[in-house]
Amino acid sequence: MNTRITSLASLLRYGEIYIDSNGNLLPTSSSATVTVPFNIPATHKNQCNANISASWANVNTDIPGDINRLQAYSLQETGMPLTTAMYGKNVRKYISTNDYVLDYLARTPGMQAEFIKDNTIPQGLFGMLWVPAWTASYTKDDDTKVSLWPANAVTFLP
Repeated sequence: MNTRITSLASLLRYGEIYIDSNGNLLPTSSSATVTVPFNIPATHKNQCNANISASWANVNTDIPGDINRLQAYSLQETGMPLTTAMYGKNVRKYISTNDYVLDYLARTPGMQAEFIKDNTIPQGLFGMLWVPAWTASYTKDDDTKVSLWPANAVTFLP
């Protein structure tokens, strides 16, 4: 079961599955000797064909605008709307301190109350189901804890 979870996390985050020389599944390509690609186009990774305008760590990045552009891009490319965002541990902070998001939250008190309730992004924010993927981790044989999800990453899914 753990292998399935790690494989799925790797596939959803990187579009590939990584394996070392001993046949162990890896969370990243570092030290991988075998890579199993799933042929995700480069325009659907990273900045997603420039639909992410700038780093979300910048408080003045238009995060709602980026999500709107991603939504339009998904509909144009696949015909499917984005419904789910899997995110790393730093993304909540980026969203909760963002100038554009703060303006939005000031006009939606119910969503604002949800933001301060716990350490997750409120469900329904910008029409998305937000999944805190940063909570998934595993322990290596040497007792080192490894997160399955990069801290700054968001993967949007239809």
